Amino acid sequence: MNHGQFTTKEKEIQPQKQKPDIGKILFTVMMWCLSSIMLVGALIYLFSETSIACVPMALFAVCALPSKSVQDFLKSKGLSAYGKAVILVVLFLVSLWLVPTK
Repeated sequence: MNHGQFTTKEKEIQPQKQKPDIGKILFTVMMWCLSSIMLVGALIYLFSETSIACVPMALFAVCALPSKSVQDFLKSKGLSAYGKAVILVVLFLVSLWLVPTK
C-alpha cells in the first residue's frame, strides 16, 4: 500500500516544474524596449525631420527584434551573437552621428 507515495507511472505523468531563466527574460524585455525606441525614433525622423538617420534606426530596430522568425533569418545569413552585437553598436553610433542638430 502506498501511503502518499507516487508509483513510477504517476511520476512520469506529472510535469516537471522548471524555474524561468530571469536573465533570458530580462534580455528579451530589453531587446523589445530597444527595438521599440529605435523604431519610434526612425518614424519621427522619417516624418518630421526627413533625415537619413531613420535608415540606420530602422535597421537597428529590425536587427534587435527578439522574434523567433527574425532571429532565424539572421542565423541563416551567418550572423552570430557577437556579430549581431557589433552591428547593433555600429548602427546605433551611425544613427547618433546622422541625427540633425540645430
